[in-house]
Amino acid sequence: ECPSGVRIRFVSDARQMTVAVRLGAAARSLYRGTLVVDGDHYPWGPDHQESLWQGEIFRTEERKDRTFDLWMPHLCRADLFSLAVDDGAAWRPAPPLKRRWLALGDSITQGMTASLPTRTHVSIVSFSFSAECHNLGIGGACFDPRLGDALHPEPVDFITVAYGSNDFAHSVPLETLREGVESLLGGLASVHPGKPVFLVTPVTWVDCPDRNELGLSLEVYRQVIRETGTKVKGVHIVHGEDMIPDDSTCFVDKVHPNNRGFSIYAQNLAETLQGYIALNT
Repeated sequence: ECPSGVRIRFVSDARQMTVAVRLGAAARSLYRGTLVVDGDHYPWGPDHQESLWQGEIFRTEERKDRTFDLWMPHLCRADLFSLAVDDGAAWRPAPPLKRRWLALGDSITQGMTASLPTRTHVSIVSFSFSAECHNLGIGGACFDPRLGDALHPEPVDFITVAYGSNDFAHSVPLETLREGVESLLGGLASVHPGKPVFLVTPVTWVDCPDRNELGLSLEVYRQVIRETGTKVKGVHIVHGEDMIPDDSTCFVDKVHPNNRGFSIYAQNLAETLQGYIALNT
């Protein structure tokens, strides 16, 4: 219902552009998208929920080819009803991006609670790596053992996996957690053989409870994820607790990052990925 990372890329000499979107169920009350034009960012959309929003999102006097990258809202259902340009404008598909990234994870991968779809760590890293990201982040998701059987073949260059916080919060037994990690990593190895997988342990949780209902700490869940991941060839462990500082000014609610937190996360994750991915390929 709330797909994240949806973007429409094209080249056009348009001097004016309007969109209309139907807005539906929302994970958070954030309904804005971003239009990126030759690298410049233009937020668009309403500040509150509307059943149908329509507005002008770009205008200029000069007619020349530009690359338009329309990012749809990432925390609500947003059906693109129309996209219109001025009469006489031409458009064509934009050149493919260099890389394809598959991102699996929970609400933080989805981008809660960045104010714009282009301010999540996934989008910032996508820009840095010139990558198209298939973002499968879902709020509340855990290491469900069924995930390994739910993967679909698609061309990807690298994969990130970032679950675990909800497993801790919902007091998932460690054996179930281990089974879920093994199932997903095994499925990825089968569907995407030879592709690097970056397994991100749960990120910082400010004032995290010392124990869940099973009497287990979040660090124990991190340890099980790390130990399980290191047994699988091609899996690289990313220490999530090093991605965002243990500082409440980086979070909206001590769990979900704000724009500042996502920016720091993106910088640290990009530096980690660069150790394995050649940026000039």
